[in-house]
Formats: sequence, structure tokens, C-alpha cells
Amino acid sequence: MQSSLLLGVLFVLLTINFVTGLDCPDGYYFSEKIKTCVSVDPTSCENHQIGKCPISTPVNEYCLCKDKYLQIWKCPEGSYFDVNQLACKIGTVECQEDEDYKPFKCPDTTSNRIFCLCIGGKLRQNECLTGYTFSEDQKHCLKN
Repeated sequence: MQSSLLLGVLFVLLTINFVTGLDCPDGYYFSEKIKTCVSVDPTSCENHQIGKCPISTPVNEYCLCKDKYLQIWKCPEGSYFDVNQLACKIGTVECQEDEDYKPFKCPDTTSNRIFCLCIGGKLRQNECLTGYTFSEDQKHCLKN
């Protein structure tokens, strides 16, 4: 009984690490040693600097600089990373306040007329006028 329980726990731990490793974004790899995603290339960050990651990450993730490489870390469950205070805060937000009023392509939409704005931590969907489409590069609606 004890050996089957130990094997079950070992399987769960290996599965968690394997799944986490698959979740690393492009340009990052999963470090078995520290159990998080680490940037492949060195950056110009300062050691132990904490901030919003330079890539798109969920609101509960932040980057920590260690030896010129960025590491992606998660805030505890039920909290988010506050980009203004550079700390995890209890509560939820849909988007970061530093993105306020900056249009971007909405997640989970295929329409080229839909775009999103972050207003006070809430994700707001908007739609371009008929005959216009949202340009991700220019960050506004362009006439077709």
C-alpha cells in the first residue's frame, strides 16, 4: 500500500512538472532546477529586479531577473501582480492597469473588428464601425 501511494505521488509530481514545462512561452524554457520558465537569451535587467514580463502573460504572473535571465513566477492563488506596486495583491483583475486605454486584440476572439481596452482592471470589448477592422500593429480601426 505504501509503495503504491508513493508511486502515485511521484506520478502526480512528474505530471505537474511536465505540464508546467509545456506552458512556457516562446523564447523561454522550463528549468527543472527552479521549476519555472526562464528566458533563453540574456536581457539587460538588473539582478533581483521584479516587474511585468516583456511578453504577454496572465495577470497573476510577473518576471524576476536572476543573472541577466528572466524567470516567470506566479502570484499565490487568489491574487494578481500589481504592476504599479510591483507586488502580488489579493483579489482579481482581468487586465493590468498600465494597459489602461491602450487598445489590443481581445483574447479568444476571431473577429477582426473586435478589440479590447483595459479600464480600471476590467477588460472591455469594443467593436470597430462597419467597414473598419482593428489593426494590431497600429492599435486602432482602419477602413477596409
